[in-house]
Amino acid sequence: MLQPKKKSIIRALFQNEDYSNFKESLPSNLSKTNEKDYAMKRYWKDSGKPKDFNDAQNRDNPMFYEVYHPEENKHLFHGVSTSEKTGKFYKPKKHESTYKELEEYKSNPELKGFRDKTKLVSIGNTWKYKEKSKRELTNPKASERVNKRTERNIEKGIAMSKKNKE
Repeated sequence: MLQPKKKSIIRALFQNEDYSNFKESLPSNLSKTNEKDYAMKRYWKDSGKPKDFNDAQNRDNPMFYEVYHPEENKHLFHGVSTSEKTGKFYKPKKHESTYKELEEYKSNPELKGFRDKTKLVSIGNTWKYKEKSKRELTNPKASERVNKRTERNIEKGIAMSKKNKE
């Protein structure tokens, strides 16, 4: 009876060691990231658990991208804001840069098709893009209601994030 539990504990220990090795290989701005500020472990799992930074970058779709920070006069690596698989944000609602993702979702004309099919929902301390139901897509009243709720969530999310930036 204890056998399956024992295996899962051993698997969890190896997985934690694999993640620790991965995180230690990251550039300093990423390796020092606190899990409550960015769900790096979830991003690592969603990305197929690469061994290290080089493994994460040497793929068709690299995990991290460089962004120039003029205040520091250097490039730093960043991860994506949301899970491609689940739509769940890797940053919490109150993260100082979550508003950038929300403003992009709200105003980028290239995302109109995505906005038409999705809504923004609150999941604990973070946000998630979720596909609208068939009813929400086809029923005008339901569609209007979910669009208004999403708009309120966007505005609320932008305000929360910008407040923490100050």
